[in-house]
Amino acid sequence: DRGFLYDVIGAVEPVGICGSGLIDLAAALTGTGCIDEGGRLLSPEEAPEKMRRYLTRDENGNGIFHLTREVYLTAQDVRNLQLAKAAVAAGIDVLLATKGMKSSDIDGLYLAGGFGTHYNLESAITVGLYPDLPREKFKILGNSSLAGAKRLLLDASCRARLDRIREM
Repeated sequence: DRGFLYDVIGAVEPVGICGSGLIDLAAALTGTGCIDEGGRLLSPEEAPEKMRRYLTRDENGNGIFHLTREVYLTAQDVRNLQLAKAAVAAGIDVLLATKGMKSSDIDGLYLAGGFGTHYNLESAITVGLYPDLPREKFKILGNSSLAGAKRLLLDASCRARLDRIREM
């Protein structure tokens, strides 16, 4: 009842929503019923009563969810998240199909890079970005490209292994 809590990078006034924030917000709005099962951001009239104070409508009647007066989520933002989610899901599906596997066959899902480190895994699973696997199968690697470059520079055996891989 006290509104939504959020963090702002740099402890300044918020001016937008970052990628991990978008995933968290979409998961929260799915849980509260502001985003329906089809991924549509509801208008104030369609949303649960306790959430209506955060919603307005755009010129097309689509819902707009306000964290603040200046920071809000639009139907287009949700659509863009759906497209990104679909691309990730399609990539996973293609890899699994290539190997004749299904998601339950996955031993580990390795998440790398800044984005792979700085988001809430439960939110990503809630919005369908990743398959709903047992959580221990997710491996957060951090900045693996930087770690790999460092290892390559400092360990001669890595360079030899890389040369063998390149030859294959």
